[in-house]
Amino acid sequence: MQLASEEAEQLAIAIQKVNEQYDTVMNPKVMAWAQLALVAGSIYGTRIYTIRARHMAAMASKPQPIQMGPAMGPVKVDAKTKPNGVFADSKTPAELFGLNYSGALQGAAPDVV
Repeated sequence: MQLASEEAEQLAIAIQKVNEQYDTVMNPKVMAWAQLALVAGSIYGTRIYTIRARHMAAMASKPQPIQMGPAMGPVKVDAKTKPNGVFADSKTPAELFGLNYSGALQGAAPDVV
C-alpha cells in the first residue's frame, strides 16, 4: 500500500497541523528513531506478512503425512519393572492358565486310553 506523492503530502500537512496544536517538543534523536521504526515496520512488516501468507498457502496445499502414533521411546525401569519392560510380578502364560510344558492342564485327570 504505497502512497501516491499527493497523498503523502496531504498526510504530512495533516500531521504537521496536529503537531502545531501541542507544545510538546520531542528530542530530535528520539523523533529520528521513532520515524525509522515506523518506516521500517511499514516496509518490512507487509513483506513479512506476504511471505508468511504464501508459505501458509503452500503448506495447506501439500498433503499432510499420516501420523502412526507416538514414537517408541526408551523403556523406563523402576522398582516394579524388569529391564525389558515386563512387570516383575508377571507370570508366564503357562503359569497363568495352569499348563505344563507339554500343553496338558496341571491338576487335570490323565487321559485314559
